[in-house]
Amino acid sequence: MDNGSYAKRKELELLEVPLEGTALVESGAGTGKTFAIAGLYLRFLLEKGFTTSEILVVTYTRAATDELKGRIRSLIRGAVSAFAGHPVEEPLLRELATKCKTCGDPEAILTEALRAFDEAAIYTIHGFCGRLLLDHAFESGALFDTDLVTETEPILMEAVCDFWRKHLVGAEPEVLHCALNQGFLPHMLLRKLQPALIHPDLRVIPEPLDAPLEGLAPYRKAREELAEAWPEGRETLRETLLRASLNGKRYGTPNRGGAGPSQRELKVEALMASVDRYLSAGGTSFPPPPALEQLAADFVASSVLKGKRPPEHPLFFLCERAWETGHALEKQVKRFLLSLQVRLCREVRHTMRAKMRDGNRRTYDDLIQDVKAALDRSGRLSTGYRAALVDEFQDTDPFQFEIFRNLFAKLDKALFLIGDPKQAVYGFRGADLFTYLRAASDVTTRYTLTRNWRSDPELIQALNTVYRGPERPFVHDQIAYAEAVPAQEHSRKTLHIEGEESAPFRLWVTWPGPGGKSRVNKGEAQKRVLEGLVTEIGRLVRLGREGKALLGEEPLRESHMAVLVRKNSEARMVQKALSRARIPAVLYSADNLFDSREAVQMEILLRALVEPDREERLRAALLTDMMGLRGEELEVLGRDEAAWESLLERMAGYRILWEEAGFLRMILSFINEQGVRPRLLAYPDGERRLTNVLHLAEVLHRRSVEGGALGPQGLLQWLQERLDPDTPRREEDQLRLESDEDAVTVITLHRSKGLQFPVVFCPFPWEGCRTGKGPLIFHDPARDGRLTMDLGSDLRDEHRPLAEMELLGESLRLLYVGLTRARNRCYLAWGPVNRAETSAPAFLFHHPPLERWDTVVDALASHVKGLSPEEMRADLEALEEASGGTIVLASPPGGGAGLKEPTRDTITALEMRIFSGSIRNDWQVT
Repeated sequence: MDNGSYAKRKELELLEVPLEGTALVESGAGTGKTFAIAGLYLRFLLEKGFTTSEILVVTYTRAATDELKGRIRSLIRGAVSAFAGHPVEEPLLRELATKCKTCGDPEAILTEALRAFDEAAIYTIHGFCGRLLLDHAFESGALFDTDLVTETEPILMEAVCDFWRKHLVGAEPEVLHCALNQGFLPHMLLRKLQPALIHPDLRVIPEPLDAPLEGLAPYRKAREELAEAWPEGRETLRETLLRASLNGKRYGTPNRGGAGPSQRELKVEALMASVDRYLSAGGTSFPPPPALEQLAADFVASSVLKGKRPPEHPLFFLCERAWETGHALEKQVKRFLLSLQVRLCREVRHTMRAKMRDGNRRTYDDLIQDVKAALDRSGRLSTGYRAALVDEFQDTDPFQFEIFRNLFAKLDKALFLIGDPKQAVYGFRGADLFTYLRAASDVTTRYTLTRNWRSDPELIQALNTVYRGPERPFVHDQIAYAEAVPAQEHSRKTLHIEGEESAPFRLWVTWPGPGGKSRVNKGEAQKRVLEGLVTEIGRLVRLGREGKALLGEEPLRESHMAVLVRKNSEARMVQKALSRARIPAVLYSADNLFDSREAVQMEILLRALVEPDREERLRAALLTDMMGLRGEELEVLGRDEAAWESLLERMAGYRILWEEAGFLRMILSFINEQGVRPRLLAYPDGERRLTNVLHLAEVLHRRSVEGGALGPQGLLQWLQERLDPDTPRREEDQLRLESDEDAVTVITLHRSKGLQFPVVFCPFPWEGCRTGKGPLIFHDPARDGRLTMDLGSDLRDEHRPLAEMELLGESLRLLYVGLTRARNRCYLAWGPVNRAETSAPAFLFHHPPLERWDTVVDALASHVKGLSPEEMRADLEALEEASGGTIVLASPPGGGAGLKEPTRDTITALEMRIFSGSIRNDWQVT
């Protein structure tokens, strides 16, 4: 392993590190990063005499900000006790009390810090930039009284739609038709080009061209000539093709095998029909169908059997002309559309900022860009900060780093940049790992945090073994793996399972079955691992109940376990499998409320309530999960006139209640009186369904009373708009958490960062790193590492390996996040799975010898594809042997028995949250 970059680094000793200059602190998972920040903060107070308003602490989420505030405040309180002579458990505080006895009046300093702590400068990056702009409104040129927009997608969509209308409404029919065929629609463009819109410094290539569509006139002429001649010559062309001696693979064999038509007749008829449709569509059909190529003179001539004469017909030449001119025009149109995409990326940023200024609004990204612009103009802003501690620095971007460099590093103020590049997984949010790496190369003072306070020593040893193998375990030579060491003085809860070996790292290997196959189909591997997952969790829970599986002194239970997956679809699949086995599982998902089954059914119900006399709407509502009738029950009800009339009256009553008392009063009455809660909870995923219904009730109530009150019809229309898949999804409308009491946590790897669990399962790690046909995103070494998106340049083939190398690096970092969430035991699935040869485990366990790292993914794919199951087994057994008994190989257990009885008797009622979001604009261009 290349540890050269660590030669200049040493372990961070909190009481010894100088509190001056710029220093980079590279942490590892579970190494006490938050405690280190709190300790440095305490030293700045005591040794430097800085006040809480002079020490800036910046992190990247509100939750992390709250955690930092809590930890720092707690450490200050502990220090007050230590200086007062009271016994304290924390060694740092005891040593600090000895070291800083002569630091002025320590108790007075700390007491004042606690008194003023509510005003401490501990912010998210956006909160810090917002404060800076507010304090320097004139120097920054910031607008006054701007509204902060938390969700930018609706504004982005508006800007994309404006661009689309400007450039495509009124375009030539061929251009528009080709655009629609390629999915050149606003919502698809927004999804495809999102990276270019969230990275302000991203370069988009190729350069747009303004070449005219020179092929338009020749194509239209050729098409018109074919259209004129086709009706008269169609039948003779058909007969010519049926009689000709042509290649059977291309045109079908002429011999009949029975009473039906021959393959030749079927093929020729299909060709004729395709051209019929093409010509009858007029100018709206583009590009030409492949049938024209098969009817072109040269293609037909190349298909004649050896020794036979090519058939002749005037339409062959007309088809060839239409095909060739159409093919040439299609290339020109695609170049035109490619140029439009590049222009879109460049123009939409400016359009969006203009819209924000016109509406006196700002986004979070605007805050950062405005501070950067102010610094560019003035050179510096006087802040009053004398030291800064920047947390999660691996998630920075070029603009953010420039801000900190200008405010602190250039002025020789104390600046600590703290982060873990091995956990840089938020590129999709705008973070740029390469900015961190460039910053790291410029900093001469570097420290590491390697004492692991989270995991059992044996699990730490297992992970050290895994990452000891590859030369560059995270692909990039600047990201090495500093082996973690257990924090010996730290007491941990150990996991003890009666009658079981203690190896904490379980590598579940799915091997091919009998039949000589060298690889397991990905779907089959997923099925076997999922069965093993359910079986093992059920087994561990049962052992916990029997007192045979203990975490410390308490029984192991569901809430001690987590399943970490890459995709939301995998999370739903895992939760469903666990629910079927009567194992409660709670889903942390980024799925949106308005994509749920309950949202669709709520719309059906509201349609019935808006017009209760429309019986067809009422019948549809009765079949929803909330009302719970089956088809045969509905039929019986429809024949009972008295019961039906009574139901109509009740529904009309809900409509009246809605109008008189509001939506919330009506929907809660409906839920209670119609027994919706017990009906939904009867389903295996009942808590999920009920949570969604109550969440919908809250969102609909909120929209009905704020931002312009909506009556029944207006609220129904608003819900229908939100259900439209093209409507941008807001983060505040993500699915909420069900009750998590004694439930297995099912969560994506991205969302698991910062969390920890006694037992962790990583069941589906075989996602490959190929780019496909989409945009390539990479840092261009020819442009000083600038972030670049290639939409289709002539250098795409050269850029593809660079983009794939970065994808592999991200997959490796994401896997590291998953494996290091575990405190006591970790399960990882692997094996010779089809199309997993470019995945993170493939690289870690079967790393190929490399001479060039810029083509690492191609080399990895070739190497792993060439390995037999026996060779892969040898690699894994060597890893097991090197681990000293901390890694064990096994097949996923079978059986899937699950639990025989529910694990809890009652379900806590869910409460609605208080509104904390924003209301979307109440206008749009149709």
